[in-house]
Amino acid sequence: MGRLANADLLPYDALALGRYLRSLTSPLASLARQRRVTIDVAPLEHALDRFIEQGAALDTLLNAVPATLPPAKLAAANTALRGVGPAFTRPDGLKGRPWQRNLVIASDRDNGYADVTYPGITEAVKDSDGPRAALEIGDLAARVDSATALLATAVGALRAK
Repeated sequence: MGRLANADLLPYDALALGRYLRSLTSPLASLARQRRVTIDVAPLEHALDRFIEQGAALDTLLNAVPATLPPAKLAAANTALRGVGPAFTRPDGLKGRPWQRNLVIASDRDNGYADVTYPGITEAVKDSDGPRAALEIGDLAARVDSATALLATAVGALRAK
């Protein structure tokens, strides 16, 4: 916690996050096969691959940020990085649960003590609702792309001369 509080630049590990999120797509496809629901997770996987690419670029820069970087560039990068997490939320929440806005992880609607990853997609698959699952995949992929754009903004701020 001290590192975060004292850091000039937020120590955001987007590369690890992207890899983790990418690892969650295979179990999702497996669940769909078990439930005999046809889904195409490729749009989400491609969006996550782009996120991972920007995360790797950011990771490289975070390890080489010069101490003399102007405060305005640090501020621009930090502003972009602070927006990455909220990019994975939907203001109107999940279907039937508007208070659950996080599209990466939420409490399981069927078991409040457990959690579920990619809840919008997972719940659509469990409901055997392929069209809704496709909409959820597209929405999440778009939100990943928004998060990726924020990473790109941070990378650009740190690279600017």
